[in-house]
Amino acid sequence: MCSGCKAFVLSCCLAGCAALSSERWAARFCEDPELQEATHCSPSGCDSISFGSRFCVAWMGAPGKRLQASVGTPSWENCIATGIYDRMDEFQQHPPPLLQCPHFLPIAFLAVPKSGSTSLLLWLARNDHRMGCIADSARFASACLRKHHKQMTQKCLADGFYQGNASCPSLKSLGCSRSQSGSLAERALRWHQSVNSGWLVLPPFLCPQCCRQGIGRLLVVMARNPYMRLASYYKRWIGPRLNNNWSRFGEWVNLLANVSRQTDAFRLCHGIPGVVAADDVLHTRSVREMLDDPRLPARSQRPFAILHLETLQTDIRHLERQLCREFHHCRRLPSIQNESHHNSRATELFTKQPGLWHSLWDGLSAAMREMYGWDFKMLGYAMDPTSILPRRHRAPLLA
Repeated sequence: MCSGCKAFVLSCCLAGCAALSSERWAARFCEDPELQEATHCSPSGCDSISFGSRFCVAWMGAPGKRLQASVGTPSWENCIATGIYDRMDEFQQHPPPLLQCPHFLPIAFLAVPKSGSTSLLLWLARNDHRMGCIADSARFASACLRKHHKQMTQKCLADGFYQGNASCPSLKSLGCSRSQSGSLAERALRWHQSVNSGWLVLPPFLCPQCCRQGIGRLLVVMARNPYMRLASYYKRWIGPRLNNNWSRFGEWVNLLANVSRQTDAFRLCHGIPGVVAADDVLHTRSVREMLDDPRLPARSQRPFAILHLETLQTDIRHLERQLCREFHHCRRLPSIQNESHHNSRATELFTKQPGLWHSLWDGLSAAMREMYGWDFKMLGYAMDPTSILPRRHRAPLLA
């Protein structure tokens, strides 16, 4: 059998296993809440299918407001496995990186924070038909929270998770008990109340699927210009802490460079108490550090294809041809609705305040080269902060 045909057959087999693994994994989870992953093997090898941090967080809409179309939007953090919302054991402090591996699409995506990761997750969810299930579950949970008093909300959630609905599997169908459904509901409600927001943790079997190695799949990474990534994160999270004072931007970048040089924080993705938060490291580590993470088995298997956020629709067409050529998956892929890029805070800063943009990077070329030198070169971006678009017109392969 030709190599392309073998890859196609393998990807189909894994996709079929993946579709079944949701139910099998959830049934095992009922018996062992600490279960992180399940192993699926084929004649070509084994891969670990996982539901990430087990905290599949979906947006239910702003509390007290009417439901909107965005209800059901999942968080991309499930496969990053940050685990910042619950246990602080060794797994959570040093979370292993995971790949986004949708059902029935032979792709394994490495999501890069501040690189269109939310748009990417929604696109993957639409491709594997999980979006409707996630959205329905989030709407149901939102209705429980709005309709019932506090003491009745947990029972409402538990009954819903146990009975399920037309678009989602139920815990009852998986062989789980009502008491186990109640435990999942209690966990979801406790997290929701602790963060006091419109987000809710769904049961793990409703989560988008993750995997470790991407066997039988095309490895893909989503890239963005490093200058845009840093500026976007600073403006969204760091700036407000400093009264939106851009005068300290250079100090912050140099701090990140020093931490990267002197510690293993960026290599293993953890914070340094009193110096830099784990979430800041997660959102600013380079693609090179993500690919070189010793806990990412896929890094040594084969190259990654690259999608550039700035030329996304063109790169998607290249991805289609590669999937057809190598995996015999010849269906047209839907476009990624990337509103977050065109209206991002960094893009607005670059286009509407060019003077400020120029001043931000004055004296930071050494720090940027130290932190992102490999990314600039291998992802196809120029070191010039005024040259944002990638220099390569086709999606290259990343060794």
